[in-house]
Amino acid sequence: METEYTGKLIKIFIEGSDKYGHELLYKSIIEVLEKCEVSGATVIRGIEGFGEEKKIHEDFLEVLSRNLPIVIEVAVKNEKVDEVIEKLSKMITSGKIVIVDNVKMISFE
Repeated sequence: METEYTGKLIKIFIEGSDKYGHELLYKSIIEVLEKCEVSGATVIRGIEGFGEEKKIHEDFLEVLSRNLPIVIEVAVKNEKVDEVIEKLSKMITSGKIVIVDNVKMISFE
């Protein structure tokens, strides 16, 4: 059986070395998202990219430093979007990008 509902796909672009307090930012974001009971979240480590400083990061050069680009994709039902954005906005510093797209979500049960 499948269930359809509308929601948002939130994409958060950060760097692997970004911190929130003493924790890696992407780990802190995942913990917050889990507590918000979102539909799902995935952390994707990029193999190459650049951030606000326009410095190219490549996996074969930075395996030890772990400062590769990271994208966190979050599927959120419409009724949870404001709560999630409010909590994440306190964690993500300037120079980072967050994209929010309208999506149709399908749950297979």
